[in-house]
Amino acid sequence: FMAKKRTSKSKSKSKKKTSAKKVSEHAFVKKELEAPLDEVEIIDLSDMSPEEAADQLNHNEEDAKKNAKEPSKKKEEKEATQENEKEEDDEDEEDSIETEDEKGDDETEQTKKMEKELAEIYENEDGSLPDMHTFEKQKGGRFLRALITLVISLAFLGGAGWYGYTYLYHPSARFVENDVILSIGGEEQVGFGEDVTYRVRFKNAQEVPLDNSSLELRYPAGFVFESASRDPDPDTNNMWTLGPLEKEDGEYIDIRGKLYGDIGARQSFRVFLNYTPSNFSSTFQKVATQETAIAGAPVKLAMSGPKQIAQGVATSFTMEVSPDSDASGTLPPHLALVFEPDVAFVTQKMEPKGGSTLSERLWLIDSFSEDVTSTLFTITGAFAGGEGTLMANVRLIGWQDGQSRSDAYTLATAEKELAIEDQQLSVSLVANGSQQDITVQPGEHVNATIVVKNNTKESLKNVRVRLMFDAPSSNGRSIMDWPSLEDDTDGSIVGEQLSDTVRRGQITWSSGQLRDLREIKAGDQVTIDVSLPIKSSDDTDLASYKSYEIALAGDAQYTIASGEETSAAVPLVLTLNSDTTFAVRDEVDENTHTITWLIGNTYHPLKDIEAEVDMYGEIGFSPDDAVVPAGEIVYNEAEKKL
Repeated sequence: FMAKKRTSKSKSKSKKKTSAKKVSEHAFVKKELEAPLDEVEIIDLSDMSPEEAADQLNHNEEDAKKNAKEPSKKKEEKEATQENEKEEDDEDEEDSIETEDEKGDDETEQTKKMEKELAEIYENEDGSLPDMHTFEKQKGGRFLRALITLVISLAFLGGAGWYGYTYLYHPSARFVENDVILSIGGEEQVGFGEDVTYRVRFKNAQEVPLDNSSLELRYPAGFVFESASRDPDPDTNNMWTLGPLEKEDGEYIDIRGKLYGDIGARQSFRVFLNYTPSNFSSTFQKVATQETAIAGAPVKLAMSGPKQIAQGVATSFTMEVSPDSDASGTLPPHLALVFEPDVAFVTQKMEPKGGSTLSERLWLIDSFSEDVTSTLFTITGAFAGGEGTLMANVRLIGWQDGQSRSDAYTLATAEKELAIEDQQLSVSLVANGSQQDITVQPGEHVNATIVVKNNTKESLKNVRVRLMFDAPSSNGRSIMDWPSLEDDTDGSIVGEQLSDTVRRGQITWSSGQLRDLREIKAGDQVTIDVSLPIKSSDDTDLASYKSYEIALAGDAQYTIASGEETSAAVPLVLTLNSDTTFAVRDEVDENTHTITWLIGNTYHPLKDIEAEVDMYGEIGFSPDDAVVPAGEIVYNEAEKKL
């Protein structure tokens, strides 16, 4: 076949691209034939006779000579045209050739690396490469696939059959948690201290046995256990070891006792059944609960008093406590009635006095006897704060033997809403320069000031002012040193024993001692100052005093057109610190120091005492050498802190 002759332009581009793109072929891939040169003519002589081939060759030779004799001008024009085209191609491909050369180099390196790795993978044992043009597909494997399919099918059918046999035709072999029955029953409402009985039921309603079964009850805080129909485990009153529970095994246990708690509060009983199914290794738990409310107590409480009050004006409230024969339950052996207003209340008087405590506004009550119909309790005092409305509350509380008042339950309550009127005469107190509660010590002076101010637009006449010190008492004598009282206005002093441990000292001023109290005009105020010392250990045996608080209160009575009124101040509490002393003694013997600490205290007991010291320098100390009459000693050698 005669190959067509390429143009100079195609030749130029082919050379450019061939030089820019250097493509390497794998050794085992057939290479492309290189294109024949432009000046070479290929003649196919395979179908010619020798004579025809000779004539053809001679004819071509004559044509070649003839062509060689053509004018050189035509050749020069052709070369000039090719040169112009070559320059244009060079300008267009100048930038791309450089990039292609760089990429070609990288691709060549990667290709060589790939050829080497492929050769290592595909080479035969003798180092030669296989013929990659021919692949033979190996027949076989159909039997193996059929065998695997058969095995999988048989396994699936076997599992389905086992499931149907076990769970459909023999359901008893399966453990069902819902077939473990547990319940607790009892009253939903009971009276305070009433006898109660709770029945706990449990049953294994299936064929799977339950191993290691045990029962646990958790009682509310107000339940007192008395007995059970089945004895609990030793040293407990809420644990039962049941052992194995076979099919349909079960029983009930009755729990008996008394239930106490605040009125209206709900008490929760919880029971736990722990067990291990025979076809399991883990422990299961079933839970049941029962709630019971304390509906009431066999006692009634009522309160009466005014609907409107004024700040500082004396007001009385009466509480009636009576048995309630219609209610169930029993009363605890210890009872107390507590008056609890929303705001500060200055207590002036409590009736009956027996069992009453002014500072706490409560009465201790003996248990009611069957023949007692009702008992009245009256408290008189003044509110020293509040705006709009406030609530006066009273509670009857009770507690068992072995309990304290802080553990008491609420047995009955009563309340009364009060409307507060505008205050006409304000009364305020100051103790040692403070209108807040403070601390004082034995031997210290209490400088008290009482101020009364007329807030109305009219004069207030015949005003009486009263200042009260409710202080610790021992053997009927107050801890306040009344003979040393300093009062420039010379008020009247009256003493009153409020309880075995508290005595009141009262100073009263009227127009007879202070002319300014005869009439206080609108907007005016009157100030009275006194100074009263506290006894020290030099004056009395402080250890004989059982309380350590001084209540400072004040009020004023005045007359207006509608009658006589009373206003009270917000009371102050003065806490008496103990007269604790701390002394250090140091006895030196050459390089040894014997240090003694002396802690003295003659007033109310102290607790949680802690003393510490920091040591400096080269100190050698061992806690074993210390004499510790009380408590314990701790020494940090690294920090040298004792």
